[in-house]
Amino acid sequence: LIHYKVQEWEGRAYYYAKENLRQVGFPVDDLEFDPSLVCRGLIIDKDLGNMIKVDRFGKVRRAMHGTRRMPFYEMNEVYSGEHVDLREGKRFMFLNTLFSVSEGCLYQ
Repeated sequence: LIHYKVQEWEGRAYYYAKENLRQVGFPVDDLEFDPSLVCRGLIIDKDLGNMIKVDRFGKVRRAMHGTRRMPFYEMNEVYSGEHVDLREGKRFMFLNTLFSVSEGCLYQ
């Protein structure tokens, strides 16, 4: 078995992904890898660019846009009455492994 060092492995994956985005013209120069902003169990809303945390019933309980935590009233405007079902469509991406940390950081 090997020890999985998130900072080193995911930092390298983040660097390569960032370089690929730069080559196709995305403005990524100011982005920094910060694994403390992402953990397993979060969901990326690819349509709105938000990182969300849902309860076991699919109701959104917390949301962030970039590094800014969305206040309750704003989160409620966006996700009120919405049920997040990961089996439906391609809108949501589940960060379910440590290998997802670098992907999640790119949305920050």
